[in-house]
Amino acid sequence: MIRKYSSTKLVLVSVALLFVAAAFFAARGPHISNLLKRLILPELSSATGKEVLAQKIYINLFPLSVEAKELRVFEKGNEIFYAPRVKGYINISGFLNREIVLRRLAVKEPVLRTDAAQLNDIIEKVKEYIRTERGFSLKVLLKSAVIEDGGFDFSVKDGSFRGRGLSGEFVAGLPFGGISKNPASRMSFDLKEMTVAKKELPVLKASLSAAMLLKDGVIDLKKFHSGFYGSSVEGAGRYSEGNSSFEIGANLLVKSFRDVFGLKGRGDGEIRAKGVVSFEKGEMTRPVLDLKLKGDMYVQTLLEFFKVDEEVEGALTFSGSLTGPVTGLKGHADARLRNGNLFSVSVDDLKCKVAYEDGILHFSEGEASLYNGKASAGATVRVTGESYFTLDIKASDIDSRAIFGLIDWDPGIPAGKVKGELSSSGSEFDPSGWFDYESPGGGNDVLGRVSKAKGFFIKKGPVISFYESEAWTDKSSLAFSGDLDISRASLSIKTVLRTADIRDITAPYLVEAKGSGDFTGIVTGSFSDPSINGRIRLINAYFSEYNFGRIHADVAYRKDMAEIRDLSAENQTSAASVKGLIRFRDAKELFELRRPEYNLSATIRNADLEGFLKLAYKKAFKPLLQGTLNADFRISGTETKPFYEGSAKIDKASIGDAKIDSVTMQMTYNYEELVFKNAVFSKNRSGLRAEGRLNQDGHFSFRAEGNEILVNDMLNLVLSGDFAKKLPAEMYVNMKAEGRGTLDKPQISGEGSVYGGKYKGIDLGKGSFKISLKDRALVFNSSLFNDKLTFNGNANLVNNMPWKARLEIRSGRYDFLTGAFLKDMPDDLLVQLKGYADLSGDKDHVTATAAISQLNITLYGYSFSNDSDIRLDLFDRRITFTSLNMRSGSTSFSVSGSIGFARGYDLTVEGSSALSPLKGFSNKIAVIRGDSRFVFAITGGWDSPKINGGLDIKNGQFGLKDIPHRLSSLSGSVYFDEEKIVIQRLSGKSGGGDVDITGVAYLQKFRLKRFFVDLVLRDISIPVSSGFDLNFEGNFLLKGTPDSRIISGNMKLNRASYRQRVEWKSWLLMAKSVEKPRGEAGAFDNTALNIRMHGADNITVDNNVARASLKMDLLLRGTVGSPLISGRIESRTGTVYFRNNEFRILNAVADFVDPRKINPQIEITAETSIRGYNIRMSLDGHPDHFNLSLASDPPLDEADMLALLTVGRLGKEMKGIEGGIGAGEATSFLTGKLQDVVEERVRSLTGLDRLEVGPYVSKTTRSVSPRVTVSKRLLGDKLFVTYSSAVGSTENNILKLEYLFSRNISLVGVRDEKGSIGGDVKFRFEFK
Repeated sequence: MIRKYSSTKLVLVSVALLFVAAAFFAARGPHISNLLKRLILPELSSATGKEVLAQKIYINLFPLSVEAKELRVFEKGNEIFYAPRVKGYINISGFLNREIVLRRLAVKEPVLRTDAAQLNDIIEKVKEYIRTERGFSLKVLLKSAVIEDGGFDFSVKDGSFRGRGLSGEFVAGLPFGGISKNPASRMSFDLKEMTVAKKELPVLKASLSAAMLLKDGVIDLKKFHSGFYGSSVEGAGRYSEGNSSFEIGANLLVKSFRDVFGLKGRGDGEIRAKGVVSFEKGEMTRPVLDLKLKGDMYVQTLLEFFKVDEEVEGALTFSGSLTGPVTGLKGHADARLRNGNLFSVSVDDLKCKVAYEDGILHFSEGEASLYNGKASAGATVRVTGESYFTLDIKASDIDSRAIFGLIDWDPGIPAGKVKGELSSSGSEFDPSGWFDYESPGGGNDVLGRVSKAKGFFIKKGPVISFYESEAWTDKSSLAFSGDLDISRASLSIKTVLRTADIRDITAPYLVEAKGSGDFTGIVTGSFSDPSINGRIRLINAYFSEYNFGRIHADVAYRKDMAEIRDLSAENQTSAASVKGLIRFRDAKELFELRRPEYNLSATIRNADLEGFLKLAYKKAFKPLLQGTLNADFRISGTETKPFYEGSAKIDKASIGDAKIDSVTMQMTYNYEELVFKNAVFSKNRSGLRAEGRLNQDGHFSFRAEGNEILVNDMLNLVLSGDFAKKLPAEMYVNMKAEGRGTLDKPQISGEGSVYGGKYKGIDLGKGSFKISLKDRALVFNSSLFNDKLTFNGNANLVNNMPWKARLEIRSGRYDFLTGAFLKDMPDDLLVQLKGYADLSGDKDHVTATAAISQLNITLYGYSFSNDSDIRLDLFDRRITFTSLNMRSGSTSFSVSGSIGFARGYDLTVEGSSALSPLKGFSNKIAVIRGDSRFVFAITGGWDSPKINGGLDIKNGQFGLKDIPHRLSSLSGSVYFDEEKIVIQRLSGKSGGGDVDITGVAYLQKFRLKRFFVDLVLRDISIPVSSGFDLNFEGNFLLKGTPDSRIISGNMKLNRASYRQRVEWKSWLLMAKSVEKPRGEAGAFDNTALNIRMHGADNITVDNNVARASLKMDLLLRGTVGSPLISGRIESRTGTVYFRNNEFRILNAVADFVDPRKINPQIEITAETSIRGYNIRMSLDGHPDHFNLSLASDPPLDEADMLALLTVGRLGKEMKGIEGGIGAGEATSFLTGKLQDVVEERVRSLTGLDRLEVGPYVSKTTRSVSPRVTVSKRLLGDKLFVTYSSAVGSTENNILKLEYLFSRNISLVGVRDEKGSIGGDVKFRFEFK
């Protein structure tokens, strides 16, 4: 290293010393020593930052050297370095090159006492001293250095390093202070003893020796050796730029570790290591290992070394590697354990792989021989921190008794083979695992039939906990989890039992039950008499062939008793519930269910009566009575002699094919006979009382009676739909019946009478009937309506149930029967009928032939009658019209062809008729009249009919109830093209104008699907309201579907006149109206609008507020019920009236821009002249919120302008009478409604165009009195006369005449209240 001294003083003294030494050979006096100490020691102190002392420093000339004795370094009074003798040999030739060359530096017996922080501080200060430049300097070159018998005491955190007998040599070819490209430096040392003391670790003593080369910042370690307690480590390596790598070899005796750490285990064996130890830059205290290991030892000694107290023993041999930094070592090895014991599991031989990482030893891929079988094993052991281990054993073909012996439990099942897994972890050996057990099975009861089992277990002391465990028979499985307490011989096991056949669980004791399902519950108590509590769920559950569907039950079971806490059964339509006890007094074993005794209560809802009767009678038959059963009863007795008692209700009941609403009864059943009493058979408002009995062999007897049974209810027993409901109400039947025999051969008879019933005030008469059933042969005879209608026949209620009957209809009125077929019957409907029908068939077919000799129908003022007999044939669901001709005056039509129900059509309808009967098709038609001729062919399928033909209309009239305007003089033609109706052309009149209609509509199954109708209107006049008339023309298109329609088109106003009086005073005082809810929507209220409405000529407003001409261009949108308007209405000429004053309109505009409602933006500008003042009025805003402003020329304030407009005088002329004017004006406004009514009545009686009453101030008396103003248009509206008179005043009346020469020129003449006469010529100019 090179060190520079920049002090001039030091250089001069050094040169002087050389000359003095030459002059004074061997001069070693005290003066020289003190001089050297004063020169050298301060520089050393400055360089190290520490206090440096020496007893003596002197120079030897032969050989030339500098020697210091008793050299010491102190920091804060503590000695950190001591050397009794330091001697440097100087080469004099270096002075020629301004160098001090130390050929050799010898340090005798040095001792260093320091720590890392102090040493780093000295190094940093020396570096800073070297970097400092000085004015004059000499280079110092060190060739070699020797240390003899040195020592050190180096302190680190929680420990120390001490060395004794350190000898070494350093030979350098490099300047002191840097590394050059000169030959490398050499260094070697030998440390006889190094003691390492670390907190919580034993003291380690070792010897060290090394030899190395240094070149260009690289340390090349040629040899390294360390020995301790008989073990040794040696190696070689290299250090460069903070990184180092060393190849080492080690031979470590187990005995060495036992001696160092005071172990008590066996010290046999050794560990051999070879590999690389490296240090990364800045990590000199954290070496990184990459070593190959091989050795043999006892595993219990290894665990003792790591302070792991586990039951693991055996002779271990291994071969592997150790890698990573010392703070995160990783190891891998192949190991073999002989005659071992792993946590109480005896192992004859075990081969495995061993790994070490993060303080944990891992044993994997273990293959072992144990308990006459094979197993694979694995384990982990924590070697640092708290004691912890894991053990895993996977076994196959192990004797089951040996495996269960490990967990101290014998389940009592036959011996078999087990495969599984056993694990234990923690600090105590409490194993857990899984097992898979197989045995031959084949026992008589459910336990003996168990052939497989598997599960998981955990043992904690004497308690074994099972989870996810299952046992199987061929048809059932039991999943269980819970605890067995071996010491107490008790258990608490949660179970889930699943079975595909419930008999697998109950056999051989109960075999009537069928179904599949599960049981979820818990088994508690002792081993000898456990208690089972839980919930049963069964599906497709049967008992003696009755389908209970799904069953849910909460049960408690011991071997002698079952408690059903809540059992519910439910199939797709029915439900049942059961509660109570079942005892098994003779049971000796669990699940021995023979000879039960019942004490149960049951509820049944919506059960199938047929199936339930089969359950009770245990005999196959088809019961006469069917339906859904609802019952509440108790069950007692034994399995062979049960007894039932309770009440029942049968809904949707039927007796044969007769449908009944319900049957209620009280019943008992003693396993031989079912007895029912107080039975009531109900249908709507009608009821039938009965009682009877049914035996086990199928014999029965009953009696029944009913009074005031509605015919509608009785017909509904055999007829579906609303047919019977449409017959006359309050028609009754009294009847009685009785029967006996068997269900296969019943004998039943009954009779009754029919009475009551009226139609439009006409008594329908009486009737009677008889019916008998014997051996399934049914005979019936009936006579109704005072013998006008008879119906007799017979049927055989077996197989297809063939039947035949004849219906005789005597001449009479039968329009009450049409209510079953027509939706809305006309009030004047009358039907007279005579004929017969022969019917026959079976339960699937009906055949009939009918002949009607008389058919008279009257409706809507028209009477139709048949020309000849009407003949109809019904066969295979097809009606054929052999002959059907009807006539009414000039109206006639005929029908031929057939209709196949659910098949198709082949009909032809032809004739002529008035249109009036069509009114019955819709209640929205107000009027329809006219004549028509038609011919139609209806063909196609039932769901896709097609119509072809045409209809000609003449002199037609049509109107809807929601629309006040009607069409008249309709004529034209309409034709049908399969599913399309085409309006070829219909022409008519409406509002004095012409209407032309064309269009097309599409049908689907006789229903309107969509349509397009074009309307052309010409010269149509409509009185919208009183005083509001319109005349317009236009083209319109109506299109859409029955649910969504739109009208679009163009409407031109030819003329429009609005003359309605506006009651503006009442309107100003009226509170804002609240929108009232609409009533029932009209037929077209939801029809969308898209119509342009425009006009520029002959559109006028002429009422008490204004007289003006308008032009407009509006777009009508929204719907008919809620229209919306956009566009503009404007006026450039006319007059506005305000408080007896006429204002000339300069500009008036109403813009409709609100997209949500009709709320126009209004702008009106008008002016008038009063007493030489021109007053301009401006109004803008919306009708519900507007601004009114006034301006005058010459200028006036607002009070004067209001006074002029109100009373014709300025404010200063009215002092003292303001109160009277205000009162008059207030009265005028407050009585606005009444005044508006009076003015309107007088105007209508006199024919005046304008009448207004307002306050007036007399110019002579200054009093306030009313003034009446009237106006009238004369000479075809060219002359306008206005007359004004103050009531009770002596002043002259005011008369004003205005004659219009043209639209822009008029002559005005005025006589005022003073009698003065004047005239004006008015010119009107319009700027655009």
